[in-house]
Amino acid sequence: MRETNTWPGSARRAADGASRARGIARLVDQTVRAVTNLCWTEDLQAAQWAALRYFGSAGAKARNVVGLSRYQGTNPGTASRTIAVLERRGLVAVAVDPDDKRGRIVSLTETGRDALAGDPLKTVEQAIAALPPEVQTGLATGLRDLLDRLMAPPQAAPSPPGDPASRRDEGGGDGG
Repeated sequence: MRETNTWPGSARRAADGASRARGIARLVDQTVRAVTNLCWTEDLQAAQWAALRYFGSAGAKARNVVGLSRYQGTNPGTASRTIAVLERRGLVAVAVDPDDKRGRIVSLTETGRDALAGDPLKTVEQAIAALPPEVQTGLATGLRDLLDRLMAPPQAAPSPPGDPASRRDEGGGDGG
């Protein structure tokens, strides 16, 4: 009878690692969906809540369209529309930047600060606070590392074997 256990470093271990990564990715996906659903309220969408949080904590020089678009990973047009909605609802005020008359600085209004007092993300904060400190630390480290990897510029993929571009690097191909 053949033994089913294999040595460390084998194909099975690699498959287990891929399976583990797939399972974690699905947990991250479910967590993102749960948080997004919490933050999709009667009054505001998740991205609008995120913008309120951003404007409530960002420094004056970063409280603008470009700062919000970088924070949310969107383009300036999307960030501008989000700010316009928040301004129409009286949650933020937009003023001319005194250092650059072309720029605008976005600030929370009293109504915006009141809205943040009922931020649905507090439910997530409470769930995290209920975890043991060592779990909180591991979660923070893992999520920060994951976010850094996801936000990093994509690496150039190596040319597949047999590609003329890879032969050029080896002195072959049409590069002479």
